[in-house]
Amino acid sequence: MKIGFIGGGNMAEGIIAGLVQNFLPSSIFVADPSADRQAVLKERYEINTFDHHRYFLSEVDFIVLAIKPQGFASFLPEIAPLIQEHQVVISIAAGVTIGVISDLLQEEFAIVRAMPNMPAKVGHGVTGLFANPHVSDDQKNVVSEIFEGCGMATWVKEEAHINAVIAVAGSSPAYFFYFAQLVGQVGAKLGLNEEVATKMAVQTMLGSAKLADIGDVNLDDLIRSICSPKGTTEQAMISFKESDLESIVEKAMIATVKRSEVLAEELAVQIKGQ
Repeated sequence: MKIGFIGGGNMAEGIIAGLVQNFLPSSIFVADPSADRQAVLKERYEINTFDHHRYFLSEVDFIVLAIKPQGFASFLPEIAPLIQEHQVVISIAAGVTIGVISDLLQEEFAIVRAMPNMPAKVGHGVTGLFANPHVSDDQKNVVSEIFEGCGMATWVKEEAHINAVIAVAGSSPAYFFYFAQLVGQVGAKLGLNEEVATKMAVQTMLGSAKLADIGDVNLDDLIRSICSPKGTTEQAMISFKESDLESIVEKAMIATVKRSEVLAEELAVQIKGQ
């Protein structure tokens, strides 16, 4: 099984770093115009690197489009005549729908839309996946394996649900960064060094995530295990509920979904107009 990346940026590298754990480096190909970027990827992962996709496009089984959305309008019609029936096109570009990709390719190919998040770069990402009907179950299994190398991969039933994945996983790293930042700032007001307090918050989030990820204990049980009756944590939880934190989070995530929908529509118009 051969996988070709068109574009060798940070997100592509995050996926490649996971891929080499389960796929032979010799089966991975990357095209990037930067000679320096080619050299870095070749040295780190011992994969095949080129300055142009023409050197491998006909040889691979999966084509990962890791270029900016704005480049799709000119690039996809260029490669359309080169794509073969057995190949799967995977797009990791935010906001570009399968419909737009199909229109630009001007033919019904097997297409997967993938939405990885930033932690994929460190092997702890989440990727939402959606495929058109031309992608077989066997091909889906390989796509899952490609993205499970850099974290968790999950298939959604409708393409519109990719926007929900963005709200839950794509944007949420910023939520957590923001919360850690706030905790550090309040820690400074309480007398701690702000840098130290922020590092404490980040480390606590890391440890808490690991606790939540192992065993059969659910989140409610974990919360209760820390909230002793009339204890300190219980007072914080009461304050969160009195401030209606649940509604604040819901409002923020819905705003993310709505903005994702608008951006996708704007991008579709922009791409088709080029």
